[in-house]
Formats: sequence, C-alpha cells, structure tokens
Amino acid sequence: MNAVPVSLGGACDVATELLQRRGLATTSHFFDYLWNLDGGLGNVTDIIARQFAGFDSMDNFIRIRHPEWNTPEVSGRLRIACGDLQAEQLCHKHYRNIALLHYQPGTEMVEKFQRKARRFMRLLTGDVPLVFIYYRQYHGPINGQYINQPDYDIDGKLHYWREETERFVRAISGPYPSLEFRVVSCFMAPHVKIDRVNTAVDQFVNELDDTGRISWRQVLRRGGVKSLESWDAIYADLM
Repeated sequence: MNAVPVSLGGACDVATELLQRRGLATTSHFFDYLWNLDGGLGNVTDIIARQFAGFDSMDNFIRIRHPEWNTPEVSGRLRIACGDLQAEQLCHKHYRNIALLHYQPGTEMVEKFQRKARRFMRLLTGDVPLVFIYYRQYHGPINGQYINQPDYDIDGKLHYWREETERFVRAISGPYPSLEFRVVSCFMAPHVKIDRVNTAVDQFVNELDDTGRISWRQVLRRGGVKSLESWDAIYADLM
C-alpha cells in the first residue's frame, strides 16, 4: 500500500479495530480518538477548513452534559444515547457535540492537539497519497437526535452518510487540488442482526457505485468475530 491511511472517525474504531490491530498505524492523527459520532464529517470538514484553529488553548474547552450520556427515556421511542447519567464530559466550546473521552484536560492535551494538527496539515499539503477512512453508525445520532423511531431512523442516516461523504470530498478537493486522496466511507450496521436495519444498510451500500474518490463500504458494530472480519475486509481494500 503506497497511500497513508488516516482515520476521520467518527470515533476510535478505525484507529483501534483497523489501523492499530493490522499494524497500519505509525502515528496518531487528529481525529483518531474524538467521539464525533453526531457531527461526523461536517465537523471534520469545518475543523480542516479552519486549519484546526481553536484547539490551541484550554480556554476553548468546556465540561458540559453531553446528550450521549444525558438523554432521558421517551415513552414509545428508542433512546440511542448511552443513558441519563447526569454527568459532564469534556467538550470543545465550538464543537459541543464532540466529546474528548480519551483526553485529560491540561497543557499536555493542548500540545497533543497542536502536534496532530501540524501533522495533518503536512499531509494535506504534501505529495504522499492519502486514504481517509471514516464510519457513521446505525445507532448514532444526527443533528442531536438521540431519540429515534424503532428502526433507528435508518433511511435518513444512510442518506446523510452519503451526503456528508460527498461534501467532504468537494471541500477537500477545492483548497488542495494537487492532493491525491480517496475516502473509504463505511456505514456501521448491527453485528447482531436487526432485520429492518441490516436489510436497509445492505441494500443502500450495495446500490452505491465506487468512484475514483470514494469507496462505499459496510462494517459491523464492535463485538465478536464478524465485526473484526468486516474491518479485515477494509484492510484488504487498503492493500
């Protein structure tokens, strides 16, 4: 593989289940360990467009009750949040739907972000081909919606995933016209079959055509052999 693999999130599964496990990670990149399963590539695109501004001071970070861990049940609806823990999480003031679960606040955290930002910008302006890897999951929110219909609002999430991927490609292609890159964009389905959800994901992904910039793929939620095998298929894609 000549291209450098770079995770775009939405959370840490690309880094842990693929890049580290298969020995592809030589260093850590900016989006590896951000919980960004709501804003997804919209946040990624904006952060890159702003050249990672706002990650250079602890003044830009705040503890808030993030809805992933602070959403109560609604009768007759499906809560996709972890629960109502009434606890605060470390977040960014400008990107409040991103949670920094793998970071301890302080000077060292800010310095890590600065190193990763410089590293990422060197990749964007360099001459080494890149393959960005991203996933959105069936049980994640979109636009702060942590209460779903019983089918996880799956049709809307699949269309949103396709559109955010295509927007990201356009946003990167403009300011970095000489960058050679492609995106392996994955939709994460249940590893224990939920008929309505798995069937919708299978059909949607199978009907998408790969392009020179985008490879559309499906992976399975963490848990068991089948999940790891789905990431192994992405590894085979990269190689």
